Amino acid sequence: MNLKYLTAILNSGVIYFWLYYKGKKQGDQLQIDKEPLLNLPLIKPNLSNPSEKAMHDKLVTMVEKMLKLQKKFHSVRLESDKKMYKIQIDILDNQIDSLVYKLYRLTEEEIKIIKKL
Repeated sequence: MNLKYLTAILNSGVIYFWLYYKGKKQGDQLQIDKEPLLNLPLIKPNLSNPSEKAMHDKLVTMVEKMLKLQKKFHSVRLESDKKMYKIQIDILDNQIDSLVYKLYRLTEEEIKIIKKL
């Protein structure tokens, strides 16, 4: 599995929601142990299927862009620049989540439940 694809899935709201209810918590923080990680509902794309390959490739590209934005965010000194990169990061994060919702074939109602958390 492509590590950037996996990064998109693991950092999505879908997996956070799953870990929140299936994993362990230490106070308000999620405690990431072996057991919940082994049971994550990961979708391995069939790269021979054009639509699944397209989603896979788009997620990989988005993670590459996110890594570049994060690097820029952490290298700038001006607060105005940090704000600009933070807005771009948040927009991209929402776009990644939207694509992951589509990948998991979630309904609008299910998405609303995930976003409330």
